[in-house]
Amino acid sequence: MALFRFHICHGDHTSDHDLDLLDVKAAHEEATMILCDMARDVTARFHEMPEWRMDVSDSSGKSLFALRLHIEALNQDRSSP
Repeated sequence: MALFRFHICHGDHTSDHDLDLLDVKAAHEEATMILCDMARDVTARFHEMPEWRMDVSDSSGKSLFALRLHIEALNQDRSSP
């Protein structure tokens, strides 16, 4: 087992969660499951805080990967280029 840190940022809110998992593949699978769960919870508030991010690192603090949800407003005026 290895220790992985999941650092979650959404607006001004941040949290860290340390989990013992088998390997990097297991950490990636856990992160994607967390992403799915969080997406259901935060989508109603995306107009207030349009970005949600999770950084995953190993026990030494080395960044392994990041997952991000980001809402970007598109120009609704179709007459503009």
